Amino acid sequence: MKTLIIFGVCLCSCLAHAVLPPGVWPQWRGDGTGVSNEKNLPVKWSGTSNVLWKEKVPGYGWSNPVVARGKVFLTTAAYEGQEQPLQKGPAAGEEPPQKVIRRIVMCLDANTGKTLWQHVVAENVPVTGNHVSNTWATETPVTDGEHVFFMFGNVGVYCFDFEGKALWTHELQPLKVFSNWGTASSPVLDGDQLYIVCDNNEQSYVMALDTKTGKQAWREERQERSTWSTPFIWRNVKRTDLVVMGSSYIRGYDPKNGRELWRLASENSLNGGRGGSGGGRPPGPPPGKGKAKSTAMSDLQAPPPPPPGAMSKGKGKGGPGSPGSAAGKPKSGGCKASPTATPELLFVGMSTRKSEGELGPMWAVKPGASGDISLREGQTSSKDIAWFREDAGSHFTSPLAYDGLLYVFTGQQGHPLNVFDAATGETVYQQPLGSTRSNMGSPFAFDGKVGCIDSAGTAFILRAGREFKLLETNDVEAMTWSTPALAGGHFYIRTTSTLLCIGK
Repeated sequence: MKTLIIFGVCLCSCLAHAVLPPGVWPQWRGDGTGVSNEKNLPVKWSGTSNVLWKEKVPGYGWSNPVVARGKVFLTTAAYEGQEQPLQKGPAAGEEPPQKVIRRIVMCLDANTGKTLWQHVVAENVPVTGNHVSNTWATETPVTDGEHVFFMFGNVGVYCFDFEGKALWTHELQPLKVFSNWGTASSPVLDGDQLYIVCDNNEQSYVMALDTKTGKQAWREERQERSTWSTPFIWRNVKRTDLVVMGSSYIRGYDPKNGRELWRLASENSLNGGRGGSGGGRPPGPPPGKGKAKSTAMSDLQAPPPPPPGAMSKGKGKGGPGSPGSAAGKPKSGGCKASPTATPELLFVGMSTRKSEGELGPMWAVKPGASGDISLREGQTSSKDIAWFREDAGSHFTSPLAYDGLLYVFTGQQGHPLNVFDAATGETVYQQPLGSTRSNMGSPFAFDGKVGCIDSAGTAFILRAGREFKLLETNDVEAMTWSTPALAGGHFYIRTTSTLLCIGK
């Protein structure tokens, strides 16, 4: 038991320090950045080659697997007459099915794929809709090495120990999400608090739950509408910020008490964000001037369903910032991608402009910011913003910061990989990958390599660096919207119906 407690304490610390123990991938994108310290991962595989095991998963879900202590955890959802998620679909989601949906949590042996335990945590007829490309189990679990925390948007949060014993439940109020797109924002962990973002079109909020009891530690109302990105714990050179994307503002909170530290205008044009085509709402009081009353909420983590239309290539040449709109205040398409960071810089980007079909904006935020740090018209930097450019934000996939470079897989079919200098925002290179599908899962890095899997299950493995070098193209020949887990020399890749373990 003493060893187990020490492992849990180390894991909680590593989650915030971007240094994961071997064999551990504890939450979405590992520590939230997608960077792994693993050294013995394969670079070549297929649907049959280097597949150590392949297990059928009941129902469907886009939650990512997480790994710790030789176990793999994931969620899924099933109901009678259920159909596979679609690669594409209409702009709007669908009304809720008049069927009982079973929300299922699972634990598998990481070495064999054998199901160790499986529980139905909720059975209900949903009151909110979903998109045909989304699932009813899109939020990724998180573990502290002793417990595992599962979340189903608009349903609840569930804590189990590693042996499958249920410890507590925290129910979530079902609230309407923009255009019935469903939910996806995953929980994140820091110490003894679990952070949940619920941005929707009714009553948005961010809250912290006590990991031991499931009780609410704090809750901050948010004057935001629907978003789908996962929050990010940024342990930087000055302090720790809880960073949350928003339809009106990107915000940094004090994770201990929920106090807003800073805000950055995001100018979302989707679903009525500030300055967007939907009219928006007043921004509420600035940080430190009282709490804004809630008028919105939603969930979504990895990939929500895409609106129609294609995205044009980023401008790609020149430095940060480019003409065409007020610097720092372009209209963006929405909050689907999540932040990433180094200890020195936070990278926050919005998705495509709905009206123009272009890449969205990207900001590099310095540590220690306070108050409203939004750029004025014509600015591309400030004392709190290292650089800004309006053509670097991805659509669904979150950016990857690795070895001094920022990799942005646009997430849209036919559009290139964009690589920027992380310190300056200057374009390093653009390179089409030749994929016939979009990217929904986010990129990852390991042992001097960068990878990303497109929605058809094709993985592109690149040599990290300032010149493009494609090492391998691997295809599992199955629809894949999840981001893989990298642990113990293995990739754990979830497709529509199976979980694969890839290794040497």
